[in-house]
Amino acid sequence: MKHTHLEFRSVRAAFAASVILALAASSLSAQFASCTSAPAGSQCLATGELGIGTSSPWAPLDINASAYKLSGDSATQEFSLIFPRNSTPNAKMDVYLGQNSSGESFWGVLDVELFAGYEDENDTGFIHKRFYLGLYNNNRVYMKQSRVLDEGGGIASHYSISDVVWDSNQNQFKITIAHLSSSYSAPRLKLTQFTSPSAMYSTNSVLAATLGPVYTTDLTVFPRVYVNYNDPVGFGTTAPCTSSNAPANCMISVNGSIQAKEVVVNTGWSDYVFDPAYDLQSLSDVAAYVEENHHLPEIPSAQDVAEKGISLGEMQSKLLAKIEELTLHVIEQQKEIDALRRAVHGAAQ
Repeated sequence: MKHTHLEFRSVRAAFAASVILALAASSLSAQFASCTSAPAGSQCLATGELGIGTSSPWAPLDINASAYKLSGDSATQEFSLIFPRNSTPNAKMDVYLGQNSSGESFWGVLDVELFAGYEDENDTGFIHKRFYLGLYNNNRVYMKQSRVLDEGGGIASHYSISDVVWDSNQNQFKITIAHLSSSYSAPRLKLTQFTSPSAMYSTNSVLAATLGPVYTTDLTVFPRVYVNYNDPVGFGTTAPCTSSNAPANCMISVNGSIQAKEVVVNTGWSDYVFDPAYDLQSLSDVAAYVEENHHLPEIPSAQDVAEKGISLGEMQSKLLAKIEELTLHVIEQQKEIDALRRAVHGAAQ
């Protein structure tokens, strides 16, 4: 949680600077006295604290507001969520991104952070999910991607953050926060949007976001939060899944070795070889194929492996098929041996 507090302090510091500069240039500058250590021409508060939204500031700058606009291309709004004790597991709360039916659009990067400490949550922790959004009115989507950047602590197992969806009843895009536990919980929710300055004042900027009530009419289970990526991930490489031999639907590239106690591969298996209708190649046909191609039928050549690699699951299945074919040939040979033995034994008698 330290990084969250540090980030918020830095936000306050940046906001303090912009507020003081703005006030210095306004008619309120008369309330400021020159500081002896300040550069010539600058003005600052000589003593005391400045409160915005509070009459009893506790720090040099105290902002008592759930939403605030910083200088630059970002805006932030915060909410306090409350899920009652003994509430139904998978109770939900919607965060509406503003009316989106009048031709307005919601553009930019949206960071959603859910965090809590012991004083307001039965577990500490945080979830940080990022959305890349290009949303038009009436459920028209130009771009909608998301990934969980980081998570930790108990709160990550108590909450899940949905993707952005269109709510036809409210005529808005929304993000749903699902509380997976039945215990009391009151975490903080922080929304930060990064986009062009003109979009900050749109009716669909994060400053217009609103919070819906807790509801239990839809208890569809969201998957628990986990760090996920929609795009390929690389370990030891900056260009994952871009090589010429990368498989289809590649999601991870590792430029190095992998150590594990066990690897489970979900794939098809080769019991079809024992089906009575299976066309088992004769050993003479296999011998002819090997003599011509220098590898077993249905098994990739050394050149193919060098160029494309192999699929572990597929190769295990193919190797098992060859073992099963050999087993059938051995069974047939054993039958022939037994028949010859009986014939020899009968002739000897």
